[in-house]
Amino acid sequence: MKILKKDYIKILKYYKKPYQNTDSYANIKKRAEDLMAGKLCRCIKTLGESKQTIGICTNSILKKKNISSNKFTCKKKPRFRGKLSKTKRNLKL
Repeated sequence: MKILKKDYIKILKYYKKPYQNTDSYANIKKRAEDLMAGKLCRCIKTLGESKQTIGICTNSILKKKNISSNKFTCKKKPRFRGKLSKTKRNLKL
């Protein structure tokens, strides 16, 4: 399922980041994805880079919120390489 603008706004509210309702979908999406990718990479670097820690961090940051991701990178600037999608209708935040 595609993540909607209201879902990205929920993510920004959950992490207490400011936004404006007049912001475009692309701007809100970029800010929310950059925020989650940064948190994911910081978690992985803190615990050490192994397959187990990657699984733990993706579970805590993405899967528990009903979000799935195909690929991500932590080199240079943290970001998701593929599309994010919802695994269920509503996000758990």
